[in-house]
Amino acid sequence: TRNLLLVSTCLGVLPWVHARFLLFPPLFLAFHLLRLRRDGATRPLALAALLPALLLIAGFEVYNLIVWHTLSPAPNQISIGAVPFQKNPLPGLVGTVMDPGIGVIPNFPIFLLVLPGILLTTSRRWWSLHIQIAALVLPYTLVVCSFTFWDGGWAPPARFAAVILPMLSAYVALARPRFSRGQR
Repeated sequence: TRNLLLVSTCLGVLPWVHARFLLFPPLFLAFHLLRLRRDGATRPLALAALLPALLLIAGFEVYNLIVWHTLSPAPNQISIGAVPFQKNPLPGLVGTVMDPGIGVIPNFPIFLLVLPGILLTTSRRWWSLHIQIAALVLPYTLVVCSFTFWDGGWAPPARFAAVILPMLSAYVALARPRFSRGQR
């Protein structure tokens, strides 16, 4: 119970840290509840997994209503017009991945192992991992790469991708041993 309360609290704190984390608490909580259900958890355990996060997110909405006079979870972004789906996400994605100065691959070339990691894990055993990572990474990437204010020196794209890179490290970890054996 203590661990569930701690995890739920951490998920509830994410929106307070930055609006870019808004997508993660609902998805992680859903994954967490599915896991608890699969393991046959009791109702008190499910409440321990949900209640702190829901209270913190509700508190965040109350804060936004009092301070910003809106229930929008990202009022500081919306007030300056920084909303997603205003631009074609493809240039943003290419820049995020390949920009020589601030892109993910030039700065973190180890992430070149993500695609081989995905390809090496195509059996049914890995589908759960693929679904969970895709549910987190794809919407976030689409949102970030379609912002109107993506371009500009103050908003390097790899800074936004840093949020999802730890999730992709599972594929790097799966691919690395196979590539390391080939270099001996």
